This record gives sequence, C-alpha cells and structure tokens, in this order.
Amino acid sequence: TFQQRLRPLSAHIPTSAQKQWQIAEAQIQTIHQMCQRIARQESLFLADVIETLHTVLALAKQLAHACEVTNRVQTPQYQARAQQQLTNSQTRLKQTCDQLQKLHDQLAVVGLEQAQSSAPDIADRLQFIVAANENVIESS
Repeated sequence: TFQQRLRPLSAHIPTSAQKQWQIAEAQIQTIHQMCQRIARQESLFLADVIETLHTVLALAKQLAHACEVTNRVQTPQYQARAQQQLTNSQTRLKQTCDQLQKLHDQLAVVGLEQAQSSAPDIADRLQFIVAANENVIESS
C-alpha cells in the first residue's frame, strides 16, 4: 500500500527536479524499510509506525508538489516561497530518516527483552517524529 501511494508522485516531478526527487525517494524507501523492521521487531509500535508512514507520505506529496511548483513559478517572491517549502520538506524527510535509523539501531542493540522495558521511550520518540512531520505539513 505504501509503495502504491508513493509511486504516482514521481509522475509529476519535472525533469529539472529529478535528482532531488531521487534523493528524497531513496530516503523515503529507507524510512519504509526501517519502519517495517521496527514493526517486525516489536509489534507494540505498529500503530506508531503506521502513523509515521502516513506523515512520510504526506511529506512526500508536499515535496513532489513543491518540485512541480518550483519549476512553474517565475516571479522571485513566489519562487523563493516554493523553494523554501521544498527545502523544509527535504529537511524533514532527512531528519525523519536519521531519527528512525537511531530508533532502529537502539532496538537492534538493546535486544527485544530490554526494548520492551524501554517501550515508552521508543513510543514517545515515534510520536515526536510524527508530531514534527505534522508540524511541517501543516505549516505549508
């Protein structure tokens, strides 16, 4: 389902923004893989992982739209606004990827028995990622 929702976004990316989209898409794929691993390691986090993936799809849509608009807009004022939106989406995707990598690594190192005792911490961190993603989505 995640891939089905992501795939159509690339159809709207202008040629001039393909490189940016490829970087973002690689991060999105990495995020998806880490979320799958986290959910497999500890099903307790499934709801948080799904919520995280929903916000990542929203960020991807936002980024794809910003790529398209940045390519179309000609006036400097609106070009700058579109570029700022693009930068915000790229930054948030990278931060999400980095934060999920840390969570994934924490689960891998600590092990399942100890991960259950740190479940509230991990759930809080996943909710922080979701909230930060939603903040970027809503501010645009």
